[in-house]
Amino acid sequence: MDKVCKNYGGPNVIDNLDLVLEKGERLVVAGRNGAGKSTLLRIIAGVDSNYTGGVKLGAGVSIGYFSQDSAEKITGSETIVERLERECPLELVPKVRDMLGAFLFRGDDVFKSINVLSGGEKSRIALLELLLRPVNLLVLDEPTNHLDMHSKDVLLDALKDFGGTVVFVSHDRGFIEDLSTRVLELHPGKYRVFPGDYKYYMQRLEDEENGVVSDGSSTSCPKEVPADPEPVSATKLSWEEQKKAEAEKRKIEKEVNRLEEEIAAAEQQKQSLENQMANPEVYSNGEKCKAVQKQIDDISVHLDQLNSAWEAAAEKLS
Repeated sequence: MDKVCKNYGGPNVIDNLDLVLEKGERLVVAGRNGAGKSTLLRIIAGVDSNYTGGVKLGAGVSIGYFSQDSAEKITGSETIVERLERECPLELVPKVRDMLGAFLFRGDDVFKSINVLSGGEKSRIALLELLLRPVNLLVLDEPTNHLDMHSKDVLLDALKDFGGTVVFVSHDRGFIEDLSTRVLELHPGKYRVFPGDYKYYMQRLEDEENGVVSDGSSTSCPKEVPADPEPVSATKLSWEEQKKAEAEKRKIEKEVNRLEEEIAAAEQQKQSLENQMANPEVYSNGEKCKAVQKQIDDISVHLDQLNSAWEAAAEKLS
């Protein structure tokens, strides 16, 4: 990516972004809501061409893109197993049933019609289709949103074994820490690239907050942060200030952990309701179907609020 700029009629959301993505990397794009994370992924995936600057793919690069609205594109009257077997390469057809089972489509579930699936089920189908296609660059926007813990682990293992390159956005800190090898931090109009994994990134932000290292913010679009930054005096903060900062940090960490637990519980509740939508007693009964869908919609709104609160708390930690 060479001096990529993107705006929506106002200041640039993405401004003069230079980035080289190497084969085999697992790049997580971090930043608050509105920082341009999804926009950047659409540009990389080739979905958004309304930008300035250049994006050049390496020879033989084939892209698979998962967006937050991928579920809406999963339609048709064929069964789940029919669709997956049609979409995947011939040599992978024998693995389709195992993959479906790993993503919670077990037994007769594989014979359900695509048209009766819930949004969460369609999202899992969209992810499965990507994993079964011959692509070598995966661009994933919030891939874990509709997955339970087991399915997240299956996806994580599949991505770790994936022989290509992954660019992704996620709210799931555990998923980020286990997968990422490099971090691109976005803020509206500026960015930074961190060469280490997510744990290194969080430690770096903590060191910057405590004045142990510089934040490298002398330019509007700083380049790669050195792996071994030059330290400054650890006495920059007084003892009282350090104690106050540490106490505040512990308080925010507790809030982050609480929010993560609440998000996990809400996601599990949402998954349970989505599973109910696959029950013939529910989807064949208009009133029951409407009531369950209302609960799903309410939980989705609550999850958005929780994720925003988590982002705000995580931002304070940084």
